[in-house]
Amino acid sequence: MIAGDMLKARSAALFAAGWFTACATPPSTTDAVQALQNAAAGPLQVELQTGGALAAAGVPVAVGDLPRAVSVAIDTIQPGGEPHTLQRVIQDGDELYRSTKRYVDGDATSWRSVLLDGDGTVRERSHSLPRLELPASVAAQIERAVRGAIQRVDAVQGDPGAEWFRAYIRHGDARWVVDCTRGGAIRRRARILTSELWVAAKP
Repeated sequence: MIAGDMLKARSAALFAAGWFTACATPPSTTDAVQALQNAAAGPLQVELQTGGALAAAGVPVAVGDLPRAVSVAIDTIQPGGEPHTLQRVIQDGDELYRSTKRYVDGDATSWRSVLLDGDGTVRERSHSLPRLELPASVAAQIERAVRGAIQRVDAVQGDPGAEWFRAYIRHGDARWVVDCTRGGAIRRRARILTSELWVAAKP
């Protein structure tokens, strides 16, 4: 295949070193490739389960290409703020949308993220917390799961009644993300890698 038949994209990819909540219907490779081929410019995200199965793929999407219901929901849930990432996500057999924004108040910076389906229904939402608000018992479990310094902590809400913490960790040049329930059970442990993807272009 000649170079002109490939699409080259810079990617921030999550490779799961331990995936404890397997997707009900992992996206097919075909779905992921099609999403990557149609992606707008910007960082991509690919998440793999242990063993190499595709867990999710997220590609940049322009604001003007969002379904109206999604756009309205984002403006309502995340008023103001500085857009950081806006993605179309293929996950659990569904097409979803994720918006992450940064909020700066003087010297303080916080983050908010929301995952929505096409009609604007919230699937997951999160906001960053001061490190000291992470319960000591949860911090201990996270530190056992991955060695390193916790750089950021998010409080995450999923289905009604489902709440957990997400910690972003750095150890030397290695970066990790760990999800841990309030009871101290590890839901996910994944290493974050910056990589380069080469995707076959559409014929």
